[in-house]
Amino acid sequence: MQALKYISLILLAGLVYCSTGQPTGPDSMPSTTGPQEATREWLYGSWTMDKEKTVRRMLQLNGQNFDSYNSDEKRTIMEQFNLGLDVELSPDRWNAVFREGTRTNAGQGSAEYRKQGDQLIISMSEVLDDGTIKVDELEIHRLGENLLRMRFIEEEEDVSFILRRN
Repeated sequence: MQALKYISLILLAGLVYCSTGQPTGPDSMPSTTGPQEATREWLYGSWTMDKEKTVRRMLQLNGQNFDSYNSDEKRTIMEQFNLGLDVELSPDRWNAVFREGTRTNAGQGSAEYRKQGDQLIISMSEVLDDGTIKVDELEIHRLGENLLRMRFIEEEEDVSFILRRN
């Protein structure tokens, strides 16, 4: 159960970061169809966070294995990971809804895409309520035909979410 306390701390840090509208993290989940390149055209559309794959990856980064927990512990871990993320991406716009328990944070703005080596990078700009412009840069890793990992580049720690195409 001490591992659950550690996971709670990790999730809390992620929640604080995410509730400010910023997500991040590198890709460690293998593709089932071999390495594929993420392209702008492939990325366009609606995506929803795959909670179990995201939790599995977070545990893996911390040297833990989701499958090593019994069913009650797994259920507790998934209940503590009380987050949701829906993202829509188009050639020049983005919309997202982040849910943390009963709290919802929606955002929208402009999107610019560029290749950096073999990585696809999205710059997501948003005008906040106070008029300031916030820009987040995300690495996109294609994990499969309908699966991706997005990592917020500005974060020192690997803060990533795994999303599935709707």
